[in-house]
This record gives sequence, C-alpha cells and structure tokens, in this order.
Amino acid sequence: MKYKNKGFTLIEILAVVTIIGLIFILVIPKITTSLKNKKGDVDKTTENLVLSATKLYVSDHSSKFEKTDGNISCMPLHQLVKKGYLDGPVKNVTDDKDITNGKSVRITYDKGFKYELVDSGECKVKYIQLATKYLLKKTNPITITNYTDGDIHEMYTFEHEATEQTPALTDYRYIGSDPNNYVEFNNELWRIVGVFKVEDGNGYWEYRVKIVRNEFLSSTKAWGSNNEWSTSSLNTYLNNEYLTSLSVQSQNMIKDATYYLGGRHSISNLSDTLCYNFERSTSVYAYDERKLNWSGKFALMYPSDYIYTFALGVDSYCNLNGGKCSIDNGGNPSKSWVYNIGGGSKSQWLISQDSSYPIVAYQIYKSGFIDNYNSRSGYVRVGGKCYINPALYLSSKVKITSGNGSINNAYKLSI
Repeated sequence: MKYKNKGFTLIEILAVVTIIGLIFILVIPKITTSLKNKKGDVDKTTENLVLSATKLYVSDHSSKFEKTDGNISCMPLHQLVKKGYLDGPVKNVTDDKDITNGKSVRITYDKGFKYELVDSGECKVKYIQLATKYLLKKTNPITITNYTDGDIHEMYTFEHEATEQTPALTDYRYIGSDPNNYVEFNNELWRIVGVFKVEDGNGYWEYRVKIVRNEFLSSTKAWGSNNEWSTSSLNTYLNNEYLTSLSVQSQNMIKDATYYLGGRHSISNLSDTLCYNFERSTSVYAYDERKLNWSGKFALMYPSDYIYTFALGVDSYCNLNGGKCSIDNGGNPSKSWVYNIGGGSKSQWLISQDSSYPIVAYQIYKSGFIDNYNSRSGYVRVGGKCYINPALYLSSKVKITSGNGSINNAYKLSI
C-alpha cells in the first residue's frame, strides 16, 4: 500500500511555534541571567583587584594613614593609576564604563583597616588624629634657614640648649604674619603657638600643643599687687572665674603644665634665644624669694613666644631686638601674628616678671616692643591695666577631627 506525502496542517505548525516560544520563554532568561552572573563575577574580580592595590598602597605609605578608630581616608582610583598601583583605565565589565575618575576606595580604621569601593562623591574624609602628631607631620624641618612667602603657613623647628631649669629641647613654632594656625576652642577662634615638650608639674615630660586666644578678653585687667605670678589676681581670675566659664568639653582638653617665671631680662638686647634663656633662668637678686616656676592650666605667653615669630628672616631686627621692635626703631611688628591678635596696637600682659623690681611685669607694648618701661607712665606697674590674652597647653589626648588651620577652616578638636 502506498501513502501520499502530506504537508503539515495549520494546527501542527501552530503547535510547533507554540512549543518553540515556550522554550524561548523558559530558557533565554536563564541564559541571560547566567551571562549577567558571569559578568558580575568579573566585576567582583575587578573590585578585588582595586581593593588589593589599595591595601598595597596603604602598606607602602603607612605613615600617611592614622591608626585611630573612626579615621576615614579616601583613595581615588585615578590616584592609584597615577601612582602605578593599577593599570588604567579601570572599566566596569558589566557596561564597559570607565570608572577611573568616578570611584574611590573608602578606607576606614576600626581596630584595623577596612576597604570599600564607592562613588567618589560618597567618600567623605574624616581624620581623627592626635593633634601633636598631625601638626608635627606638617612642620618645616630645621634645615630651612630663610623665611619666604611660600613657607609661612606651617611650623618651623627650633633647637634649644639646656637652661638652668630645663634640659636641651626641640620645639616647633608658627612664625610670620598669618600662618595656618587657627583652631576652634570653646566655640571661639584661638591660635596655635606651636608644639612644645612640657613638664606637667610632676616630673612627666611630653609634647603638647600650646594655644592662645585670637581675641583679647573683653576688658583690661591689672596683674595684681606684685609680680609674683603664682599668687597674682590675674592668675586667680584665669584659673577660677575664667576657667569655669568654659564649656565642660573645653575644660577637659586643658592639662596642667609648668610655666617658667625666670630671672631678670635685658631689655637692651632681647633676642629670641637670650629671652628664652632668661625665662628659664634661676638668676635673681639675693633678696628675691619669688617662685621661678608655676604649674597650672591658664597663664600668658612668654616674651620669647612673640620674638620667635620674627625668626628665620621674618624681621631680623625684631628677632634680635625685641625690646626695640617698632616701626620707629626700624622693625615691623605687624609681621608677627602675635602682634596682630586683636587688631594690633594694644598693650598686652606677658607672663614674665622683672625680677629686679617686685611691682613690674613685662608686656608687648602697643608699638610692638617688649616693654617694662615707657616714657609716659614709667615702669609698667602690675597694678596698671593691660589687655589679657589667655594661653594654655592642651592635653596630649586631644585630637584634630577636621580643618586645615586657615581662618575660614580652623582646626576642630575632640578628646
């Protein structure tokens, strides 16, 4: 028997098409998902390569990354490419988009470094570093000998030989007319004098940050009945009434330090080094039984704190002749940020006493020179009134949380 070849019926064709359609519906999404997963695996590999490169960079530059809980640093991918830790451009495999300039690695320290690839806009730096350590990283080395406009914003290193009251010390000071030494303290602007190795009154020495108020207190005040700082009315005011007026957080940032009251100063030749040595001297007149040092929280600046701001060529005349530092005598006191506090041209008390006269203390006279005498009023008797600029040493536990020290972005502190 013979059968004729018959074509497919319409119903059979529709059935086949339906079956093929079902196959596409069921299979193709799985294929697409599989491909996406493959691409996702590659993206994850790229991310891991980026994070590995960052870890290597942090290991090679460990001094740049503070190991303090809460610290956040950002490492842009383009920097890793520039520094040779990644081959560029860095692309996202999923969409082949170049992410070199749009992504950063957020590095968080929390009992160890943690790394996360994020959009650069999401990476906000939050550095929390011990103030002393952070500022010392920015210090110009002692090898710099000439002051130039490009060097005025950071601290400089100064070496001191041993004095009668202190061992040989190295300290770090801001010089010039307007360095980046602004700091927010007690919701006010203060200035950082520098970083000094100080003794706490109990024999313990450590590096700490010294700050001074950027504006004078609202009214002038007398020193007291004599120039014994430890019992003066000015000391009593600063370490009682004024201290308790600060916020609790600010009070907790202050720690006792030893201040030196020194021997007799030589007004005729008041260089920075000579002044520093006088302040820490034990040379006084035989009848003088006043204390040569005092430990506490609030005091005033030293004469040398002012004169050192003219060092390294800022103003050589004022640096060598602090007792004659005025425009009339050939100096320019406005080159010192200390003189410019409060707008300048105002007489302010300093902590040093004139040990040859029990009722005389030193000041920065409104003309700019260190003074214990002026032609109109005679000796600057401690019963007279000058402006007050409180100074203190921060606790070594104080940290800088943000800012760059400029007047518009002052350092912010925490403890």
